[in-house]
Amino acid sequence: MNGGRNYFIITFILFAFNFLSSAQELSVNVNADLVARYIWRGLNINDQLNIQPLVKFKLSDLQFGFWGSYGLSHTNTTDELHSKSYEIDTWVSYSFTIKNSVNITTIVTDYYNPNEEISIGNFNNYNNKNEPGVSIAGPELFPLTLSGYVNVYNDAGSSTYFQIDYSTKIDNYGLGFFIGASAGSKDNPAYYGME
Repeated sequence: MNGGRNYFIITFILFAFNFLSSAQELSVNVNADLVARYIWRGLNINDQLNIQPLVKFKLSDLQFGFWGSYGLSHTNTTDELHSKSYEIDTWVSYSFTIKNSVNITTIVTDYYNPNEEISIGNFNNYNNKNEPGVSIAGPELFPLTLSGYVNVYNDAGSSTYFQIDYSTKIDNYGLGFFIGASAGSKDNPAYYGME
């Protein structure tokens, strides 16, 4: 049963890659960031050096890819739960523009933590959260972005998160500010540290 599902996933990935590679507008972006610590939505996940690779495929307004974070040290004094802090996220997004250059992006993300000793195809494990979200970005004259996300699978509390971003430039250097909030949930209060 599990082998059949893995075969289906591999076949789908190969089919999608074959379809996308034949498209004329396909672009591929591969990069990695080295960060002093891994901060996710204001939560200090790992306080050691982390490398965060990204592979992104873009076909017109559709994007999908993989993002990861890997702690370069097994010593995390912040949180024993995230002592290894390995993560691989798979995501797909679609963006479109409406009146007045307002951009809307929808995204679905699957969060996967390999240090939990779970196979990558096991989407039924409670640690694999699946989250759709939407962001609305204003035009250059009003550079605010409003975002909202909710866990819809493997989270009994259906944890939600909201964020407001403001982007600007100073002497051609990008500068961004954000504020985020979560109402938490009584069924899963630990997810956003609300316990």
